[in-house]
Formats: sequence, structure tokens, C-alpha cells
Amino acid sequence: MAKARDPERTRLRDVMSAEPVFVANERNLDQVLSIMRQQHVRRIPVVDAHGRLEGVIALDDLLPLLADQLGDLAQAIRGELETA
Repeated sequence: MAKARDPERTRLRDVMSAEPVFVANERNLDQVLSIMRQQHVRRIPVVDAHGRLEGVIALDDLLPLLADQLGDLAQAIRGELETA
């Protein structure tokens, strides 16, 4: 909660975004990252086809996946360089 806000007296509408950003559960990782980047958010709710909340994806949750992908890419490039 923001500093100087009493959680017992603060209403959700006073601290939430006017137009919340969310993603549908069928979005892939690249699409989610693109939306997060465009909207300047580090966390984004995931909803089902009926608009019900299924969870929240945080950028910190995605970093290990991205690191693995970068590692795989580096290995592929290294392999190409070694065979060239």
C-alpha cells in the first residue's frame, strides 16, 4: 500500500488504475511481455474467457524463463560459430 495510506480506510478506487490492464490466458509469453512493456507494468492480471481472474504474472516470475531462453540462444550461436 502507498505510504501515508491507512489500509483500513483506503478505498480500492483511490489507489487502482482507472483502466486496469490485463491479459487473456491464451496469450503467449512474447505477447505478455510486449503488453507489459507498452503499459509500463511489472505485474499483470490473467483472466479467462469469462473475464474471471486466474492469476497474476509478475516480471520477476518471467526473468528465469527469459534467462533460459537467452542461454539456449547463446548455445545455438556458439555451436554455429564452432562449426563455421
